[in-house]
Amino acid sequence: MRALPDSHVQDIKEEIHKQNEAIMDADELAAVEQAGSFYNLEVSVAYHAKPSGQDIASKARNMGMQLVFYLGVKGLFGVPLPIWVELIGLVATARVRLQLTPDPPFLKTATITLMGVPKVQAGCTPMIERGVNILNLPLISNFVNWAIAAAASMYVAPKSLTLDISKMLQGDDIKKETLALGVIFIRIHKAVGLSKQDQRGSKGGGSDPYITVTWSKFSKPQFCTRVIQDDLNPIFEESCGLLVTSDLIKADEQLSMELWDSDRSSADDVVGKVELSIQKLIQHPGKMFPQTSKLQGLTAESSMPGELHWEVGFFGKTQFRKALRTSGRDVNLPKELADKPELQDERGAVETQEEDAVTHTPPDPLWPSGILSVVVHQIVGLELANVKGSQGKRKGKEYEPARPEAGEVKEEQGKSLPSSYATILINDDLVYKTRTKVVSSQPIFNAGTEKFIRDWRSAIVTVAVRDSRNRQHDPLIGVVPLKISDILQTASEVTRWYPWMAELDSAESVSLCCSDR
Repeated sequence: MRALPDSHVQDIKEEIHKQNEAIMDADELAAVEQAGSFYNLEVSVAYHAKPSGQDIASKARNMGMQLVFYLGVKGLFGVPLPIWVELIGLVATARVRLQLTPDPPFLKTATITLMGVPKVQAGCTPMIERGVNILNLPLISNFVNWAIAAAASMYVAPKSLTLDISKMLQGDDIKKETLALGVIFIRIHKAVGLSKQDQRGSKGGGSDPYITVTWSKFSKPQFCTRVIQDDLNPIFEESCGLLVTSDLIKADEQLSMELWDSDRSSADDVVGKVELSIQKLIQHPGKMFPQTSKLQGLTAESSMPGELHWEVGFFGKTQFRKALRTSGRDVNLPKELADKPELQDERGAVETQEEDAVTHTPPDPLWPSGILSVVVHQIVGLELANVKGSQGKRKGKEYEPARPEAGEVKEEQGKSLPSSYATILINDDLVYKTRTKVVSSQPIFNAGTEKFIRDWRSAIVTVAVRDSRNRQHDPLIGVVPLKISDILQTASEVTRWYPWMAELDSAESVSLCCSDR
């Protein structure tokens, strides 16, 4: 570790200035850059894994990840081959720019950039009996090295990662605001005059169209309509809502409506597409705009036969009504316990008027649609239940308890513990799945998602936890069902430990954070 002058971190300063310039006005930008002093460091980091055995529990003590390869013929059959990738060694050099502040904890932000791709040594072992290290196989080693290089390149200079250390040191991981700035709502009516794509079909048909809604640069479909068979003038009458974040706006993303012809035995054909700038759309919020768009080809200069009739509009987050403001206390507590501070929900550090309104104002019933954020923090006391019962030879065990597992969980990691992951369902639709935490009784996830919901008054969020197993269906461990209108009665955000409904396994509670805007 060594100190560096400002002249050696000029690329970091320019990257920070560029990021702040996109989200701040001139006065706020000047105040942030002049507040506090800065300290620059160059740090070299080396990591070496502890020796591990053949069992999963010993390998889980070191950093690693699980990969699953499917051996077979694509589309016919596949045999899963789970492989455990264990990080054996890591050497990296990074430059860190720290912003100091006179207020506790005396450290505001830390900006980190890597000076080149880290050198990584990993071991790949099949998760089968007598598995050996197969990293020297070209297919496996090339894939692992490519994945590590692709992930690390996101933070190699001049790119960087900025962390708000002040909030992290204060222990505030409570999410009081959604990342999404608003919702683009799309209503697809119909398409007319499409080109004939198939030789077969009726006189007025010859195409099986459907529409996908995507971001032009991201390319992954965000919504897809049903297929209208054998019709050149299909009527869809479907709608969807897409969340808009600041990253999409800064990247100048285009909203792309792509029409496709569904084929059974070959790749689907492009019938045409329509693109619309997000930056122009968000300048006129709160209104739906009817569109009759001529279809384009794969390039902007080309055109395709047909028109698309649709509507689109951007709707930002509403302001909190002061008439709905409450004390923020839990209404389910008895009157004698309602004022006790130790029984109130966690709020974290409330620094702005917006955060204060979130913690004291429930969602507005006049605006039933909104953005729902759900975060799964942690599970404690997770273990497999004893399904064999307490029967057996009691000779010599007359004074021992019938159920040895009674009481608190005695180990954090072990062979008998489940490898758990959590799934989030909104109105019984799967919207998110966390990573798997291997053989742990206290898995920490700190992961979640944001989704557009049409009516928060009737929405139900279900967090289901399962045990990840190979070559069999993952058994359900426990479920936490939550009705949004019941948990957001005095605030638009709640972070709380929830007990779950379980039969085969047990856990003390699950920490969840739910907020609605």
